[in-house]
Amino acid sequence: MMELEKSGLNRFARITTISNNKPIFCVSTDNIDSAVTKIISSGHRSLPVIDEKDNIVGIVTAADIMDSFLIGQDFSHPVSEIMHRDVMTCNYDDTIGFILQKFKMSRRGRLPITQNKKLVGIVSERDIVKYFVNINFQRKVESTMTSKPLFVASSISILEAIKTIVNTHYRRLPINDSGKLVGFIMANDLLKVLKTRNYRFSQLQDSLATVMIKNIVTVRKEDDISSAIKAMIVHDIDGVLVSDNNRLEGILTERNILEQIN
Repeated sequence: MMELEKSGLNRFARITTISNNKPIFCVSTDNIDSAVTKIISSGHRSLPVIDEKDNIVGIVTAADIMDSFLIGQDFSHPVSEIMHRDVMTCNYDDTIGFILQKFKMSRRGRLPITQNKKLVGIVSERDIVKYFVNINFQRKVESTMTSKPLFVASSISILEAIKTIVNTHYRRLPINDSGKLVGFIMANDLLKVLKTRNYRFSQLQDSLATVMIKNIVTVRKEDDISSAIKAMIVHDIDGVLVSDNNRLEGILTERNILEQIN
């Protein structure tokens, strides 16, 4: 395990010293389509939802929105119809060390920060992991990655990819053809496709190959974990694929790395 202090962070400092204290959010009366726009433009995978008094009342994710599309939800309706109301939050005076453990126990990637029930910030796994960018973990990627990850073929339809994201709750799908890694797709990428094609089922029958990301960021299983962190920071992503000669061997995410920090 890697001690938190190796990064220069003080585990007893307030979480607000490293968090985003001007978070992007939705108001409960905003329509679902506007929530889609905010998620796509921000690059975040989820957004807190507040009421007219700035109290946090819910959270909505890219997967929630795609799920609502699949069941025929009208996207002109308010986001309050699809948001999760049971929101896990942290308090503005919680410590970094406490939130590190909360991330591990909750397996949530982002936590809204509240003060007297009002939204005052948001903290993500990356807000901690990025401090280890220049720290040699002396642990190989292989020891921490998720091996044998779920993947799909480029021949499946865009609609089938959306269904896969919704059903598995994964943030990303590696795309493998005949044992060769050829691309990947993120939940937010699919949400963008959904919006640009006007939320029409008939426009989602093209193969995933037509929209997949071909510029793949990869690391080797022999690399130190710090190499993966650098790749994530440089490319502004929360996970990297692990491959050897275009053969998919695993995925390493910020969550995997956070599990190695104590």
